[in-house]
Amino acid sequence: MAAQPGKIAFISQSAAVCTTVLDWANDKNIGFSSFISIGQGQDIDFAELLDYLSMDAKTEAILLYVDSIKDARRFMSAARAASRNRRILVLKAGRSSQARPFSDGNTDSLDVIYDSAIRRTGMLRVGNTHELFAAVETLTHSVPLRGERLAIVTNGGGPAIMAVDTLFERGGKLATLNEESVEQLKSALPVSWRGVNPIDLAGDATKKRYVDTINALMNGDCADAILIMHSPSAVSDSLETANAVIEAIQAHPRHKHFNILTNWSGEQTSREARLAFTRAGIPTYRTPESAVVAYMHLVEYRRNQKQLMETPTTAEPLHSGSVSSAREWVNEQLLDKQTVMLDTHQTSPLFEQFGFNILPTWIASEVTEAVHMAENIGYPVAVKLRSPDIPHKSDVHGVALNLRNSQEVSSAAQAILDTAKLSYPAANLQGLLVQGMAKLGSAEELRISIAVDKVFGPVILLGQGGSDWNITQDAVAALPPLNMNLARYLVVIALKSGKVRLQKHKDAIDVNELSKFLVRIS
Repeated sequence: MAAQPGKIAFISQSAAVCTTVLDWANDKNIGFSSFISIGQGQDIDFAELLDYLSMDAKTEAILLYVDSIKDARRFMSAARAASRNRRILVLKAGRSSQARPFSDGNTDSLDVIYDSAIRRTGMLRVGNTHELFAAVETLTHSVPLRGERLAIVTNGGGPAIMAVDTLFERGGKLATLNEESVEQLKSALPVSWRGVNPIDLAGDATKKRYVDTINALMNGDCADAILIMHSPSAVSDSLETANAVIEAIQAHPRHKHFNILTNWSGEQTSREARLAFTRAGIPTYRTPESAVVAYMHLVEYRRNQKQLMETPTTAEPLHSGSVSSAREWVNEQLLDKQTVMLDTHQTSPLFEQFGFNILPTWIASEVTEAVHMAENIGYPVAVKLRSPDIPHKSDVHGVALNLRNSQEVSSAAQAILDTAKLSYPAANLQGLLVQGMAKLGSAEELRISIAVDKVFGPVILLGQGGSDWNITQDAVAALPPLNMNLARYLVVIALKSGKVRLQKHKDAIDVNELSKFLVRIS
């Protein structure tokens, strides 16, 4: 099986994926400038090939199938440089922990961290081979997006609804039609049209109605991309309508201002129409959902390219004295060979150096002392286990919140100590931590965590608060350092993906203040 000549380079760590992609590409008349299988890269790796291909005049886009990355620094440096002048798509396997044992490479890094690294380097990640093929077709025939406004033209309401659902699930935007466009469209559309997008041509739409509608949209500037949809109809033949649409697009002087995608649904009646679009270099898809997903690849690629251009700086200047004092404090902790982990009380001085508001924490050696401290603090309070040998307090029910009187404190403190002794008889129990409950009304509880990944190094994780927290499912990740724009990207991704949810407060989260907080953490 030989590759056709073209302008796409493909690099894979899997020979089986190579043959699959090659077979599909030959069927779609998509060619390659290079087609490379590197296995686990014992002698040559992604970084070296990206350096080479980014300078190759025959290559316009690069596709990667990745099992694992060995040298994150070299990979990210090469990817950032290559992404500035080549489009790079990544299919990363091993999203689930169950799949990782079947990989030959180093898959210790969490999938959310790979997500962050791919975004930060300006590349586009696709979820599966189907999306990879669709993205290749879309990017091969696309022009740079001016914005993210999508206009949808359809002869069926149901398919349009499915397209809109997918668009909003993926974080996309519908174009809003301006008065000029509405007036032009009214002359082409039935009186039943309500002047909104999606533009429903109705079930009796002729090829002329399609052509007039497309011309009206391309005459204006209310959209950046147009999705043209067609369901099998007795009124308009699929192939004849497709040919009329192709001629109208190619004849319009402004057609290169827009990314145009098509969805000719059906199989027998639409197969020839889709082949006509393919021959004309217009991306075409079998279903409304796949067409919208392909469009969102363009949007996500545009967003990632914006991240690539960001140069992180701190949001606010840090006083040199704070940095110096913090460094001294860290060095003092490192001198203590017995120190494995620090609790809330011990880390307070470090956070205070950088202006974080920390709830005061007191240490109680036993239950009676915990009750006495709670009386002095004022109710309600929280009582937590203090032990360097039990990093996750929830494992032993080691946290009690909203304790409102001395009896509740006494009972909770005793239960925490008893459970810890029973579950971890050899653990070093150092008493209890007592804190006043933060009086924040209906504020949302979030979790910001710092981890050190084996491949990518320090990572910032953001997700919903609470004791039941699974990083792979409940967090989004970013690689520090962050500036305000990169921090906002992280917050928006967390909100849109549902990793941060509004549970108590009706008002939106203050994205700006949360972003400032993340920048200071980074």
